[in-house]
Amino acid sequence: MLGALNYSEALDLRILEGIPHGSPHLMRLAVTLAKYIAMRLAADPSTAASLSRAEMLSNLSERLEAAGDPLAGRAASEESVRLFRACSGSDPSVIPQLVAALKCLAKRCSSVRDHAAAVAAATEAVEIAVSITEGLTGVRRVVDALDVLANRQSIAGERELALATTMRAVALLDSLEEQVATLSEERAMVRLRQSTLLTRLHRFEECLPVIDEAVDLFQGLARQSPHAYAHLYLEAVDLAGGCRVRLGLPPSEYLPRGEARAFFEPLVAADPRRHAPRMMRYLARESAMVEADGNSDEALSLAERAASLVAAVSEHHANRHAVDQGHVFIHLAQLHLARGNASVAAEAVRRAIERFGAAAATQPAAAQWVDASEGLLAQIVDRYREA
Repeated sequence: MLGALNYSEALDLRILEGIPHGSPHLMRLAVTLAKYIAMRLAADPSTAASLSRAEMLSNLSERLEAAGDPLAGRAASEESVRLFRACSGSDPSVIPQLVAALKCLAKRCSSVRDHAAAVAAATEAVEIAVSITEGLTGVRRVVDALDVLANRQSIAGERELALATTMRAVALLDSLEEQVATLSEERAMVRLRQSTLLTRLHRFEECLPVIDEAVDLFQGLARQSPHAYAHLYLEAVDLAGGCRVRLGLPPSEYLPRGEARAFFEPLVAADPRRHAPRMMRYLARESAMVEADGNSDEALSLAERAASLVAAVSEHHANRHAVDQGHVFIHLAQLHLARGNASVAAEAVRRAIERFGAAAATQPAAAQWVDASEGLLAQIVDRYREA
C-alpha cells in the first residue's frame, strides 16, 4: 500500500497500523485516520491508488463495525469489493484480495442482518477461491472461504446447509493426507465448526469424536502459540464438555480444562474488552460441569470467578451481555443454596434480577428471567425466615 502514498499519508498509515483493532480509547482516531487516507487515495486515478484505497476501505469497514456503525462498515466493504473487482479484471494477481474483500463483506452483511446478501457474498468468495486453487495457499484460501460461508449459513438459520458446506472443507482436507501436519490449523478450525453445527443440530454422539479431535489439535497449536490459539482451545474444551454432559458422560475425566483456562487467562488480562465475556461464560459452564462431577468446592470457586468478571464485562460492553451475567449469578445462587447459604444466595439472585432487568429494556424475552428470578428470591427469603 505504501507505494501509492506520499510521506504524510504513509506516516498516517503507520500510525493507523499501530492502533490495535478493538482499542476503545483509540477507536475514533483509527476511524478518522482510515477515512482520511481513503479520501486522499480517491483523488489519485492510478491503479495502485485504487488497490490501496480498496485495502484501506476493508480495514475501515472493520473499524467502523467495532465503533458501533455496522451500516457504514458495510458501505465501506461494498466499495472495497467494487474496487478490487474492477482491478482484478486486468490484473489476475488481485483476485485473492477480491476473495478476502468478499469474505469481509459477508461478515459486514451479517452484522446488519442482511443474511441473504451475506450468503451471496460468501458464496461468490468460495466460487472464486475454488477457481484459483493452486498449492497449499490455494487450499487454505478455499477452506477459509468455506468456513465463512458455513458461518453465514448458520447465522441465517440454515444449519444443515452450513454442515454440508463444512463437510466440503473436511473432504478437501481429507484428500490431502500427505499434508496433515502442514494443514493442522485448518483441520482444527474445520473440526470446531463441524462440531459446533452438530451440537446445534443435537447430534451429540456424532459430535463427540469430532470435537475430541479439535481439542487435541488446538492443544498442540496452543502449546506452540498460546496467544494465537488459546481462545479456540478454550472454545473446543468448552464444547467438548457440553457434549459429554448431553450424552450423560463424565465431563471432566478427559478434558484438559485447567490447561485451556491457564492459556486463556493472560489474554483476558491483556484485553478484557475482547476476552472477559468469553471467560465469564466459560467459567460458569465449567463450574456447572464440575458440579455435575460432584466437586462442589471447585464448582463454587469457578462460579465466584465468573461473577468477579461481571463488572469488567459491564464496563466494556454495558448491557450487551446482561442475560449471560444474570445466569452467572443464578448459578452462583444455586451453589450457595446447596450449601445452606441463603442470605448469600439471595444477594446473588438480586444481582441477577438487576442484570436481567437491564437486558429486558432491549430484549423483551429477558423479562421471563426477571419473573423467574423474583420467584426464586421469594422462595429463598421464605426459607431464610423459617431458618
